[in-house]
Amino acid sequence: MRRSLRIPLELAVVVGIAALVRYVPGSGHATRALEAALSAAFAGALIWTFGRAYKVRRWALLSLPERVRGELYFALAGFVLLLAGASRLWRTAAGEFGFWVGIGLVVYLLFAFYRQARRY
Repeated sequence: MRRSLRIPLELAVVVGIAALVRYVPGSGHATRALEAALSAAFAGALIWTFGRAYKVRRWALLSLPERVRGELYFALAGFVLLLAGASRLWRTAAGEFGFWVGIGLVVYLLFAFYRQARRY
């Protein structure tokens, strides 16, 4: 498909879905089902992409010291856990503060991994 036709088609799909959600009576269940399907597809695509990237760069990762790889894996696991618990963390001020502290720690660990990986 040509690039010039792609953006209007994507926009038409989004507008069509929004119109269905807004104007079709009783579309609440269908909306939640569509949201779940899109979320699952997006998560699957991310997992597949990260899996492929890991396979391509496996030797480069294995050549790094264990502490550096541990920082990377800890940061990724922390990010996944923060995203999974974000709705509960944002209910209280302390949880929101903990969420942002966790995000800061993840960013710091990823930056430290990047800095160490560039040395090799």
